Amino acid sequence: MIAQETEKRLIPRGGMEWDRVVKVTCSNNCSYQAFCLLHAYVKDGVVTRVEQSATHPSQHDPNVPDWNPRGCQKGMVVHNRMYDPARLKYPLKRVGPRGSGQWQWVSWDEALTGIADTMLDVFVTEGPESVMNFGGSSGGPGSHRVAFESLMAYLGVATFDVNSEIGDDHAGTAQVFGQPFLSCSADNWFHAETFFIWGGNPAYTNIPNYHFITEARYNGTKIITISPDYSASAVQADLWVPVKIGSDAALALAMAQVVIQEKLYKAEFLREQ
Repeated sequence: MIAQETEKRLIPRGGMEWDRVVKVTCSNNCSYQAFCLLHAYVKDGVVTRVEQSATHPSQHDPNVPDWNPRGCQKGMVVHNRMYDPARLKYPLKRVGPRGSGQWQWVSWDEALTGIADTMLDVFVTEGPESVMNFGGSSGGPGSHRVAFESLMAYLGVATFDVNSEIGDDHAGTAQVFGQPFLSCSADNWFHAETFFIWGGNPAYTNIPNYHFITEARYNGTKIITISPDYSASAVQADLWVPVKIGSDAALALAMAQVVIQEKLYKAEFLREQ
């Protein structure tokens, strides 16, 4: 969480007390337009609870639902990870065979020196092209990655595309169009005539933005969900297509075949795009 202190006070609320309230952003991997602005209540240096702040800039268009409040059930409890006994707080060095689970604590100086020495040996003997930079699920853009990514680029180390590494984005879209997300700001969902949900479950994975979809139904927006299970998003859909697991590609090709044969496409748009 990224914190910024907003006020200092000691006020009972629901039997709970706090010393100060700080603004934080949720660290969950919601991916698309995430980082909800929240209030964290701190007592004796410990975050006791997190609440929605409802302090995002208001929607300027009065005909579109407001962004506020943002935050979900996952974000309200994510601070518990800071105090979980299983959280890794110190460097560990493997002392047994790979996969044995045998580790020992080492100092930060020992850990960083060991990594630096190994990298220098590899660079000198095999060259920087033998090293690959894998960012992992936390390898997305952010201030926490600037120094490391700059060092890797300066040394000439190749960096894998994070979408290829993790594999939880729309791989086909990324390969065809160069990026996994082809969309606009989430509030524009409110203007959609049809919302097509396939390969996702935004009612569960995009909770802060999902209200734009449900509220769009008041405007007559139709929701179609293709999912093998009766997911939370399928429950809200006007049409649920219970596709069999593993047959998504066949269904997509069949739909494309109909579009082409019956010329349901806009030829000028395709030529332009």
